[in-house]
Amino acid sequence: MKYDKIIEGKFISRSNRFVAYVSVGGMKTKAHVKNTGRLKELLVDGATVYLQKHDDPKRSTALSLIAVKKGDQVVNIDSQAPNKAMHEWLAAYMAAENGFTACGQSAGTSKVYRVITDEPAFGRPITGNPADGRPMPGDPAFCRPASDGLATCTLTSCNPLVRKLTDGFPAAAGKSMARGHTASYPGAFAGNATPAAILRTGEKITAIRPEYGYRDSRFDFLIETDKRKILMEVKGVTLEEKGTALFPDAPTERGVRHITELCGSMRDGYYPVIAFVIQMNGVRQFSPNAKTHKEFADALVSAHEQGVCIIVLDCEVTRGSMVIRDFVDVVLQQT
Repeated sequence: MKYDKIIEGKFISRSNRFVAYVSVGGMKTKAHVKNTGRLKELLVDGATVYLQKHDDPKRSTALSLIAVKKGDQVVNIDSQAPNKAMHEWLAAYMAAENGFTACGQSAGTSKVYRVITDEPAFGRPITGNPADGRPMPGDPAFCRPASDGLATCTLTSCNPLVRKLTDGFPAAAGKSMARGHTASYPGAFAGNATPAAILRTGEKITAIRPEYGYRDSRFDFLIETDKRKILMEVKGVTLEEKGTALFPDAPTERGVRHITELCGSMRDGYYPVIAFVIQMNGVRQFSPNAKTHKEFADALVSAHEQGVCIIVLDCEVTRGSMVIRDFVDVVLQQT
């Protein structure tokens, strides 16, 4: 995912959860903080921050604080970024596996999708029709609104994070994705992690439904495959101590409830996944933050023992982008 109109500033103070004061070009100004967490280890006086400039005159602030420089690296603090990056990660994989490339423009969870048609030279012609969001061979690119929230393929920017299959795939993969192999996709991921890790051999994603309601909760994604339904909750991670990424940075009863309901979803035939997206690079491992919220840490351990899939992914972060990079080791019980 990418941001536009990024400028650099210096952090001064935070007046409340939503508003910070920053210095831009020597002038003190207000900025919207896109994360209500504490962020005490990041938002320190004089820290270099990256801000997105908005031209909407209806906004109370013209700037949004989206990232902070910590040492030599940039940490994204946008609480919406993990879901956007995850959506792109899943959609890019699904698009490549099904032989077409997706690109779209949207804010938040995508509602409009553009499908760029495949070239049939690879021997995998596309079948489908515009009504269900799949291109016919030779059709020009087209857009469709997904009023039902169904994302047959979607990306949140046209930079492009997924290239046309005719562009080929990286030499590291060794094989063409057009022949159905799963390795890394150019631009879609910064590293080697793909959603194949949560899929069975030969299983294919057929639909991605964001903000899926289940019982008393709304989960980030329902991932439908040709074999089952995967219920996924995504948690963004911005706290790091001595190379270990930690979640949460504050007590989260909502997080505990999500874990409990994910465990219960197995009785209804779902395959539950908790995905922690670390909004930075360079961490060695991930652990639940028992010091901050022992109940959450205990619930996560219990979920793992009951069969809930836990994945942790770090990201390649720049001042104006964040892309899922690779898997990170998980240590559930801290010593």
